[in-house]
Amino acid sequence: MAHWSAMHSPQILDVQYENLVRQPEYYAQQLVEFCGLKWRPEYLDFHQTLSESFTFSEMAVRQPVTTGRIARWQVYEKFLPELGDQPD
Repeated sequence: MAHWSAMHSPQILDVQYENLVRQPEYYAQQLVEFCGLKWRPEYLDFHQTLSESFTFSEMAVRQPVTTGRIARWQVYEKFLPELGDQPD
């Protein structure tokens, strides 16, 4: 994110996943405001919409925000050091 922020700041809103899932309303409001949109409380009920979703994460779109996946990255931790050795 440091790279993208340096190139495109202030056009990027940096939101930590852990914060978003712990305080979804607060961070969703920040995101909506950052995009120049008006806040609507039903944004928090995105998982209840009947509209179609054409993404690979279609099932995830139908689930409410939870904290259950916060530490999922630790499964891949052993692979992270080699990623740091990649050239820019």
